[in-house]
Amino acid sequence: MNSHLRSPLALVLLLVASVVLAAIGTASLPGSTAAAPNKSCMKFSGPVLMTYTNPETIIIHIIKGKVNAATVFTMSPTTTYKRNGSTATFADIKTGDNATICAVEQLPSGVLLATWVEVTGP
Repeated sequence: MNSHLRSPLALVLLLVASVVLAAIGTASLPGSTAAAPNKSCMKFSGPVLMTYTNPETIIIHIIKGKVNAATVFTMSPTTTYKRNGSTATFADIKTGDNATICAVEQLPSGVLLATWVEVTGP
């Protein structure tokens, strides 16, 4: 092979390999355990104000420093739930429960996608 063609060909192959590896790395669902090492989730705590079932959504009241707001979190099929330390489901979450939610912001929409939810309540 001509030495003038080796360098550009190697560069093109390296570029293609990088694109393929990047595509494979982002192919997992948001919030899945495979995606967790790439994005750390942010923790939010507060009382549950409301839940919606379609799509599964939890609204909690957050008071932290100057922030005093209702914050909306969207669930995914991979979101895990605990209630009083035991495995739970979305249906087990009730208004008035104290919740801690770990969520990842989905850009560019800004949606907070919950990776796990822990609630305590009666």
